[in-house]
Amino acid sequence: MMFPDAEHSTAETGKTDKIKDFNLAYWISIADDPLDETGKLISSYVLKTLVLYEWQKNTNAKLWTGSNLSQRLISILQELVRRLKGKKLTSFFYSDYSLFQKDSLDVHFSNAAAIIQILVDRLESFKNLPEYKFEDCLKEIAQDLTIVSRKKKLTTFLSFGLRHTSFGYDILQKVIKKSLINEGKEEIYESRESICRSRHPIEAAYRGIVEDKERTQFLDIYIQAFLDQIAPEETLALTNIKVEALESLSSAVKQFKDIARRRMAGHDDLPSYSLWSQEHWTIEHSFYKLTSDEPQKLLALLLKMFREDIKVLHDRLHGC
Repeated sequence: MMFPDAEHSTAETGKTDKIKDFNLAYWISIADDPLDETGKLISSYVLKTLVLYEWQKNTNAKLWTGSNLSQRLISILQELVRRLKGKKLTSFFYSDYSLFQKDSLDVHFSNAAAIIQILVDRLESFKNLPEYKFEDCLKEIAQDLTIVSRKKKLTTFLSFGLRHTSFGYDILQKVIKKSLINEGKEEIYESRESICRSRHPIEAAYRGIVEDKERTQFLDIYIQAFLDQIAPEETLALTNIKVEALESLSSAVKQFKDIARRRMAGHDDLPSYSLWSQEHWTIEHSFYKLTSDEPQKLLALLLKMFREDIKVLHDRLHGC
């Protein structure tokens, strides 16, 4: 995939307009297949193993013929959802061999379980219909999964966009530093210049990772608070924060979660969640192009609110 250079400066000020300069094509390419890691959890071998477990529970040959086959399929998928939520599936033949990838994140398991549940729900609805066409069923299932991909794509775009436009924001850097210090991690926080001068590159890299994780949590918690306000019934995990235990977050991030929730609850004109079901990009000659300006407008709104609210947290942490 080719990406056009989006860097430019405004003629009036000579300063970079971060919203306009946000390299849309590059980040959409990352978000274009956001469920790729999720899909790796559901290999053909995983499905074959679940078929064997289902056969073990239902050995009567009649249960695998005619209309009973649809129930076997639904039962297998329901078991897959259960195994994904538990993050554990062992081989049918070797009980100590796990079939799920060890490096898969919680959010990958959560997304996979939610997607398969969507498929189960749709199949259950077909089962109760007096008459239906198989081809039409497949089209409806494909449409459901397409919408799932669009939802994840837009959220990923906002996450990367907020990260890009907030990078180097001085107040956010001060909040991250104060947050890590309050958590007893004074030795972890270093300025970017100090990290570059460090004689211990592995230790410096670790410190950078910890700081970056803290930054990501502030950004994700804000996007998730926004999504919780406009789509409280959404079951698909759209950000990593959705599946993280609250106890794993720093006290500053927890405070910011409360600030974000109050902000979203008090905002009367937030964009509709229907935006997440729409496709906002197209590909022309190997380049991504916007078909609407809604993603960038939404990014600009979130950036404005985020900066205002991170300032509130900054003043609270510093006793202002």
